[in-house]
Amino acid sequence: MRCILQKILHHSEFSDIPQPALISLVFIDDAEMREVNHQYRKIDNTTDVLSFQINENTPEGYLLGELIISLPKASRDALDLHITFQDEVIRLIVHGFAHLLGFDHTNDEQENEMREIESGFYQLYCPMEDYSLYG
Repeated sequence: MRCILQKILHHSEFSDIPQPALISLVFIDDAEMREVNHQYRKIDNTTDVLSFQINENTPEGYLLGELIISLPKASRDALDLHITFQDEVIRLIVHGFAHLLGFDHTNDEQENEMREIESGFYQLYCPMEDYSLYG
């Protein structure tokens, strides 16, 4: 997963991101995710991934943001999609990363643009066979 994030962060399309670029990746359970989701989004339910833009310089590099992933939710979703757990976690990282870059899916146009970005990342960097499962 680290290799995929490094490749995405160094992609020429994002050359304006200061280097070294960093992303904080946090894995939690459903109960913790429900709390975080309620605290920041006022939604009293678990979710698969949350993204928080930080965009600040640190002694280690430029911290783009933090991705929080619920591993139990990722496991259930992987079963529903008939993909591996690892592929689902990669899908969530790519989705969260797109949010950190400012993409969203609050309307159809934004959702289509975000799916195109995600699909491009999958095709370039992810070992998945059927990209249509993710968009």
